[in-house]
Amino acid sequence: MKKFYVYLYVRTSGYSPYYVGKGLAGSYRHLSSYHNVVLPKDRERIKIIKESLTNEEACELERTLIRFWGRQDNGTGVLRNCTDGGEGTPGRKHKESTKRLMSEQKRGKSTWNSGGTCSQEWKDKVSASRKGKGLGNQNARRYPVVVKGVYYPSKKEAALAHGVQFRTLQRRGWVE
Repeated sequence: MKKFYVYLYVRTSGYSPYYVGKGLAGSYRHLSSYHNVVLPKDRERIKIIKESLTNEEACELERTLIRFWGRQDNGTGVLRNCTDGGEGTPGRKHKESTKRLMSEQKRGKSTWNSGGTCSQEWKDKVSASRKGKGLGNQNARRYPVVVKGVYYPSKKEAALAHGVQFRTLQRRGWVE
């Protein structure tokens, strides 16, 4: 099936590429931080080179481009790729026995985002810094707006009246 693509991350200075990758259609891997290369902040610096490729064609094109521009780590060029390309196992499905084994190995270990409790000293500092600031976005309740010729005493009320978020009203050009 032709559902793979090859992409580049391009530098801002000189517009030379600094990473070549291969992705699966619909996965948007070129927009993830899955690999160890910094994702460009400006999405215009992500260039899809070729789409509708088989896995073999995409791997070959990736290898060709990496050979053409060379890798920094082995002194042959400008790319930050750590391999010659063409690796990976797209669409790989783990066997149930493998899934159980991975689950057992992780059991009892804390996840990356589970932390300990904050100390009382820290809680007091945060509490003191928030005193008098209120909760959330006060601007949503503070400023009157006119949407499609109708006056609303606040952004929040305008959004509730139209059943959407206020920024949606702005995008649609309804706010006067």
